Amino acid sequence: MEEKYNTNKIYIILCEGSSERAYIQIINRFFKENEININFVAKEIGTGHFHQVEKAYKKACKENKNKEIIIWVDEDIYKRDDKGNGTSYLNKKQNIPDFIFTKYNFEDFLVMHLDDDVIDKWHQVLNTKGHFNMPLKSSEYIPLIKENIALFQDYEKGDIPFEITFEKIKQAYNTHQKQNINFKCDMLKYISKNLGF
Repeated sequence: MEEKYNTNKIYIILCEGSSERAYIQIINRFFKENEININFVAKEIGTGHFHQVEKAYKKACKENKNKEIIIWVDEDIYKRDDKGNGTSYLNKKQNIPDFIFTKYNFEDFLVMHLDDDVIDKWHQVLNTKGHFNMPLKSSEYIPLIKENIALFQDYEKGDIPFEITFEKIKQAYNTHQKQNINFKCDMLKYISKNLGF
């Protein structure tokens, strides 16, 4: 039976998919191990498309009064304006909070946790493909990541292909801070603030 612990602060994280949910569960383990009285409750939306996210947010508001709700999605479909997502987001109502974006997809976010030489290599591969101007689609970047980064050789969407450690989270945050690296994830600001780095 899972041990229950008291939390002073609960955040509801509306996230795009199972990968993000699994990541949040790992973060909660670090909070618990470090006796940090915060709990991230991940609610999987199953998509990052604006109108489904908006609907999930309204539902979460009704179910979670007086709790902060964070929306964490990939920015790629917003930058490309797939199905008008970027336009819808720009025109969102004031009662919908700003999203926490991963720039541009969860795989880029995972790479942020790795050694600098791997990050630099992946950054260079994507830069030559114009990814930071117009994000690649998964059918384009998945073969590239399998080919260029050994840890991702057998990668499937939804995997976390390496162990997430405290040091790796810190590395991801440091990567997020670098001016010369275009990988970003604003969720790391919430995580780092609570983990104390």
